[in-house]
Amino acid sequence: MTTKGQWKSSDNVMDHLYAALQHWQTKQQLTVLEQAVDVYTSEFERFIKFISEVIANSPFFIYAEEAGAIESRKNDEHE
Repeated sequence: MTTKGQWKSSDNVMDHLYAALQHWQTKQQLTVLEQAVDVYTSEFERFIKFISEVIANSPFFIYAEEAGAIESRKNDEHE
């Protein structure tokens, strides 16, 4: 019988070491993944803000109402 913290004679020290390293590596990978998610999220937010400003200030985009008004003026001119 074993008590907490003791190994059975059939336990392999290398198995325990491998399991401990796997757990540590997984925690490290999760930490790196969390940091990467934070960076990508903030960069995506910056990109969306930039694109929104580009579209809002673009002379090539007009509102549908303006397009309709321009089109009706063209029709009036042709008559």
